[in-house]
Amino acid sequence: MVNYKKIVGDLSTLIKRHKQVRSFGIGDIKQLSYFIEHFKDEDGNVVDNQPDNNSTRYPLVYVIPQPVQRDRRTKTYSFFVIVADILSPNYSNETDVWSDTLQIAEDILAQFGYSITQEQGEYYEDYDIITPTSITPFSESYDDYLSGWNLNLTVVVSEPLDRCDAAFESFITTTTTTIPPSDLILQENGDNILTENNNNLEQE
Repeated sequence: MVNYKKIVGDLSTLIKRHKQVRSFGIGDIKQLSYFIEHFKDEDGNVVDNQPDNNSTRYPLVYVIPQPVQRDRRTKTYSFFVIVADILSPNYSNETDVWSDTLQIAEDILAQFGYSITQEQGEYYEDYDIITPTSITPFSESYDDYLSGWNLNLTVVVSEPLDRCDAAFESFITTTTTTIPPSDLILQENGDNILTENNNNLEQE
């Protein structure tokens, strides 16, 4: 079953296996600043951003979830994917950064659309991408002199709307009528029960 958690897991796996990308995060735009300023090292320790460790963090991919569209047979997930690298102090590498990060954005799109074999991840089995899509450049953004591209990633999952698996209790309530053990039922008429001791019981 493909759900939001699985898609995020597949995105994370994709980034970890991409040979150029160094870090991956997901959250809203406000959390991006914290993600840029702090990150976890291989031991899980939070490390503040320092110029000498930038190379171990960039390029990075940061994913911002967008609204999900639902119809009777499919669910469409949308993500705002930021692919970024840090600029040199004199901005001399901006063209290289744009070129490299654009290729990474296209690699992400291609992975969801065309990875067919198990060795490639088999993303094609679960997802269908919506194209054409937009990939928009940015420069000197997100509080860390970053440049790169914003990819609008939209994937469609085949998942019929299913009432059977919904977590509801039964909507039917049952009531019972208690009859003394020594009282035999003589007649039942609709909601009324006539017993041997002339007790006329009405079911609730």
